[in-house]
Amino acid sequence: LCTWAGCRSEILSALHFPFKGDEKAVIVSLRTLGKAAADNTGNAHRGGAQADEAFAGICRAIQQALGSPVGADRNVFLCAVDLCQTAITQLAPCLSGLDI
Repeated sequence: LCTWAGCRSEILSALHFPFKGDEKAVIVSLRTLGKAAADNTGNAHRGGAQADEAFAGICRAIQQALGSPVGADRNVFLCAVDLCQTAITQLAPCLSGLDI
């Protein structure tokens, strides 16, 4: 997912198991994935995950963010909703109905 998003693994590592106080790092991670999803055409050049794998990774990132203690933060919640909307609008046309 890091290669697909064009970022270092440290940026997305905040989503591994976020604790209270990691809100800013989680927001950065979600925004990074959102930018990558919005620029879906550029991701093919970077390599990494295919659209279906990226979509699954984004869904998992949203689950990790909202299911952790930082999920109660309003800004984390709004970033997660924005990422979900971006992923659906940008990646869904590339997926079969079974993947969504």
